[in-house]
Amino acid sequence: MVNFLNRELRLDAYRDDSHNGLQVANSGEVTRVCCGVDASLPFFEAAAAAGANLLICHHGLSWGDSLKYITGLNYRLIRFLVEHDMALWACHLPLDAHAKYGNNACIARELGLRKIAPFCSYHGQIIGWRGELPRALARARFYALVRRVVGGEARTMDFGPAAIRRVGIVSGGAAAEVAQAAEAGLDV
Repeated sequence: MVNFLNRELRLDAYRDDSHNGLQVANSGEVTRVCCGVDASLPFFEAAAAAGANLLICHHGLSWGDSLKYITGLNYRLIRFLVEHDMALWACHLPLDAHAKYGNNACIARELGLRKIAPFCSYHGQIIGWRGELPRALARARFYALVRRVVGGEARTMDFGPAAIRRVGIVSGGAAAEVAQAAEAGLDV
């Protein structure tokens, strides 16, 4: 399963601060998988209660040298995984960027965008997607659509065109890449 995930999401094609892939192994048996956003104790506890032994998450435990010392919270998280024989597989930028399973492509499809194409270079890697709504929406209606699609509150800034048609999607902390959206002629 790990080999499939690594190949399908092309982990080796991305320069990332996250150490993508299998971050914590278990005994090797997988019978139930749980997916989550963050490698946190509440996620681990919910997965254990569900009987999972492979956890897949977007924000794993190992970033840069974050596991240089296995103390404090790092120790508690790893201890929980080991004691419950749970493996942790994490995928950050490759999951944001993936054309089929990626956060950005899925959001683009759920928004109903057409003419979907790669968008936004980050460290020389394309990680986002862009497209067009079938028809322009008033800004407030577009924001309501985004809230429905992402299933929660969307932080918005009320500037730019009153009607939204051309949309770029880069999940995560991509505020520094907003100039690329302007250069591409996107409305939002």
